[in-house]
Amino acid sequence: MRFLLDTHTILWYFDEIGNLSEKTHEIIAKNEEECFVSIISLYEMAIKVNIKKIQLKKSIDEYKNGLIENGFTIIPIEIHHLKYYTHLPQNPTHKDPFDRLIISTAAVEGLKIISKDEKFNLYPDIVETVW
Repeated sequence: MRFLLDTHTILWYFDEIGNLSEKTHEIIAKNEEECFVSIISLYEMAIKVNIKKIQLKKSIDEYKNGLIENGFTIIPIEIHHLKYYTHLPQNPTHKDPFDRLIISTAAVEGLKIISKDEKFNLYPDIVETVW
């Protein structure tokens, strides 16, 4: 199976592994599963640090390098992800652009999303969420 990690899942994997569910930890820790990260997650981290919404325990480079060293593939945002994003159904309770780009990327790439965020469950016909 192939999985796309949500931003908080990345942070917890590196900094607060105890916050991951047993199932999530097992999926990520097993090298049998392909795990991906959207570059949008690193972008989200940078923006949220800049506006002082979060504090990171490492630099963006350290997270990026850690992802690569642990066998994650970083997916760049491509035009086909953005085209899908423009047609993603609107949901009045979920307007987060980072989440919506993660959903679009997962849909285009055929990936399941690893996230505790229940907002992803608003798109059951588009993506499957695992936690």
